[in-house]
Amino acid sequence: MKESNSVAGSRIRQLRKHLRLSQKEFGDTLGLSAAGISRLEAGAYAMTDSVRKLIAQSYEVSEEWLLGESEEMKASQVSLPPQCCQAELNQFKVDLLNFISGATDEEWLIIKRFVEFVEFKTRH
Repeated sequence: MKESNSVAGSRIRQLRKHLRLSQKEFGDTLGLSAAGISRLEAGAYAMTDSVRKLIAQSYEVSEEWLLGESEEMKASQVSLPPQCCQAELNQFKVDLLNFISGATDEEWLIIKRFVEFVEFKTRH
């Protein structure tokens, strides 16, 4: 296994976990199998130029980051592909709105603290 395969594999795994996707979900977006993603993450397969470009475009990360040539992932721009988890996301939005509509003052304080925490984490 080459060092470059290991770095690229680590970056692919980091991105996939950041997006909270399974290897199958991540691979489906790219037209790759879960086994193929597993081998890429393990460094057993080298990431081809076409796969690197596809990952960068699909998940809005820099190719340099994928290669380990940059520490800037551009995570603030990372988004789920439209077809991924849409039904689950829509249901979460409905559930969240239903919860918020009946939240107590104490629950609003918890929500406020959580939002402040998320804002802090995204800035640092």
